[in-house]
Formats: sequence, structure tokens, C-alpha cells
Amino acid sequence: MFNMKNVRRNSATLFSVLLLFGFTVSSCSNAQSDPQLQTAIAKSKVEKLVDKTVVPTLDTSAYRKKFNAMLNGDSSEKWKFKGDFPLAGAWLPQHRVIAYYGNLYSTRMGILGELPKPQMFAKLKGELENWRKADPTTPVKPALHYIVTTAQGSPGSGGKYRLRMPNKEIDKVMSMAADIDAHVFLDIQVVLSNLREEIPVIEK
Repeated sequence: MFNMKNVRRNSATLFSVLLLFGFTVSSCSNAQSDPQLQTAIAKSKVEKLVDKTVVPTLDTSAYRKKFNAMLNGDSSEKWKFKGDFPLAGAWLPQHRVIAYYGNLYSTRMGILGELPKPQMFAKLKGELENWRKADPTTPVKPALHYIVTTAQGSPGSGGKYRLRMPNKEIDKVMSMAADIDAHVFLDIQVVLSNLREEIPVIEK
């Protein structure tokens, strides 16, 4: 049955939707045509993101306490704390980093290349547990220390007496580290090269 009230109600709703749509389109159009308005909107979005960002802070009292504990009663004054605090969020000295070292191509440069991954991980986890028991006050962090550029006995094509590892080998180590939530140290043996030349090669 034809109902005039429903028609009026639906017409009013449709009018409201169209009005809102028109206002939105108009606002977007104005924003696109007004550089200052675009800048203000972008700034507002950035400010909202910054407000949600958690900025780490350093507990200087805890740092002093840890530093003094590391001195272990040393009275030589050589290691006396002089007030230089690390950046907030720094691993050390609040954590102990336990790293396994080596190169995947060599069984004689360290445990990374000496053992298959499962056995190597098992030994590393065992070491982490040993240190947790030895010093429960210091959290441990696992790490893989990978020699990404190795010293060589011959000059090679570049005459620098060094050998760079291929990216796929670096990716292997990064993947291994991700499996156990470990940090990665990339070790560059520069020999006759230099860091300015070597670092860009491994940057991604």
C-alpha cells in the first residue's frame, strides 16, 4: 500500500545523505585546491602519529646501579662513572649479549659455520640459559656475529686481500637470526680496503 509518510521519511534521508556527500566532496575539493589547507591536514596527521609514538626513556638511577655492579668493587678509579649516559633504549649495560661467531663457508672461523643450524641453535640456547642462571639480574640477548667480508692471503681481483660474501649468504644469517629473535652483527675485515668502500655493499 502506498504510504506517503514513508516517502517523506525516505526523501528526507536521501536528502541528508546527498547533503553530507556534497559537503564531503566540497571539503575534499577545497583541500586539494588549497595548499595551505593540505599542509595543515598533513601536519595534523603527523602530530597524531607523534602523539602515539612511545619515546624510550633512560632510567639513570638503574644505569648507575648496573654500572657500579659491573665494577665489582674495583677501587682503581679507572672505570669510575663520569656521567656519560647511553642513549635511551641502548642494550648495554642493562643486557648481556651472547653471540655466536663465524662464517657459513668455513668450519674453522667459528661455530656459525662449524655446526648445522639445529645443533648450533641448541648450543646457543644452552649458553643463554647458563648465563641466565649465572646472573639472573641481567637479561640475555642472543646474537649472530657473521663475518661478511673475510681477509684473504691473496690480493684477489680488487687487490684488497678481502673476499665479500654474496647477498644470499647474508640473507641466510638474517633468516637464522629471525628464527630465534637474535641480533645480527656484520663483521667486515677491511684489510687493504676501507669501511667507506665496504659498508655500501652490504646496505639494503
